Amino acid sequence: MKAGKDLVSKQFFGTDTPGKHFWSFNIPDQTENGVAGVLVGSLLCEGINYLTDTTSAKEVAAYVHVDKTVDTQLKWQCILFSLTVLVLYLSCLRYACVALGGGCAGDENGYRIPAYHQGPCPAEQWTWNPDRMEGTVQEEFELMKYKTSQKVFMNKEVSLPDGSSFPVLTFAAWEALPGQRHCFTTRAGGVSEDYLASLNFRRDPPDLIETEENLLENYRRAAGFFDVAPDRIVCAQQTHTANVRIVTEADAGKGVTRDRDYTDVDGIITDIPGLVLFTSHADCTPLYFYDPVRRVIALAHSGWKGTVARIGAVTIRRMQEVFGCRPQDIHAAIGPSICVDCYEVSEDVAEAFRGCFGSASADGSAMSSASDPASNPVNTHGRSAEERLSGQEPLNTTIPRILSRGRAPGKYQLDLWETNARILREAGISRDHLTVTNLCTCCNSGELFSHRATGGRRGNQGAFLMME
Repeated sequence: MKAGKDLVSKQFFGTDTPGKHFWSFNIPDQTENGVAGVLVGSLLCEGINYLTDTTSAKEVAAYVHVDKTVDTQLKWQCILFSLTVLVLYLSCLRYACVALGGGCAGDENGYRIPAYHQGPCPAEQWTWNPDRMEGTVQEEFELMKYKTSQKVFMNKEVSLPDGSSFPVLTFAAWEALPGQRHCFTTRAGGVSEDYLASLNFRRDPPDLIETEENLLENYRRAAGFFDVAPDRIVCAQQTHTANVRIVTEADAGKGVTRDRDYTDVDGIITDIPGLVLFTSHADCTPLYFYDPVRRVIALAHSGWKGTVARIGAVTIRRMQEVFGCRPQDIHAAIGPSICVDCYEVSEDVAEAFRGCFGSASADGSAMSSASDPASNPVNTHGRSAEERLSGQEPLNTTIPRILSRGRAPGKYQLDLWETNARILREAGISRDHLTVTNLCTCCNSGELFSHRATGGRRGNQGAFLMME
């Protein structure tokens, strides 16, 4: 077959020198095969050049051999069709490469944002979809988006009398700790409805659509993980304080099956086996404590106010004073909560943290700029995500930058994980006894309740801890 040569690059890009990867394709004179051949040739050339990065997309060209029986109009139709599809292909290829790379494409300056600092979550992730939680427990956990590859959590399930089950999270590092049982619940597994679906533990404000019957059933289901009845659970009464209460057998069931006779309590401690401690969360940080030597456990709710008041350190001090615990014996864990990328705060909150942690963030020069990626080649704090969350860096040798400049004037990104880790380390928790979350509630608001992601229309998940 006698064929002529039509150089696409010369006609469209002003060059008659194809790149070294550009190939030539022989096209038969049938219309369908001609279109397909030009399309495949163009896409293959662009794919090779894009992946090997040897030439830009503008230099894409292909030698298209078309039989003389194909008229000029058909040739141009084939070429224009190929170029149109090529543009779509390039867009798909770029997003595919980003997905395979495990990060985002980059910021407006073309800088590839590290895995730990990818900004707030897309709005479409902020909608509860109960259909997403109907698979197996493992499938449900695979939906979660972690900030690092470190395996901080284990996937456990709670079996129900009807044969079904629902997922809970446990700390992998605590699996080898005998004498305790703990978990952090997700949205799945309960009976609550609407935006509280489904395993909700929030009963305020008064106009909340939740019922006492639903709450009791949710507590009953969670209690099944500990093989106890709901009347063995003791609840804090959280108002963002640093108040910590010692609870005893006399407090069993308070906040669940009977009223609490205390208020303004954000931390609870006990040495009673079989008593399940409970705090509720929807972005604020849960703090778990366990001393296997003195046989004492504690839970604390640490929002930004509690963090400024150092409730973690207060809890450790109370464990020392009342039960004779030594900080070096205590295991501590920071549970799922809002991450630095999603937690934007205003000047008043930033100022409170400057006053409490002045050496870490007192002046602008000590803060990193979220809008200047060139000054932060690893992440907002100049360390890899694995290093930041490992609890292995001595906090008194490298000042942790707990505040970074936000995306708008007068706004800041606050790192509650880093701040609480610093507080616990300074209170005496050893590095190998500290576990820090890599799971953000706001990033995973389809599976976890998040106040920030939903504007307050949410329930609470529960942090539970029991000594056996």
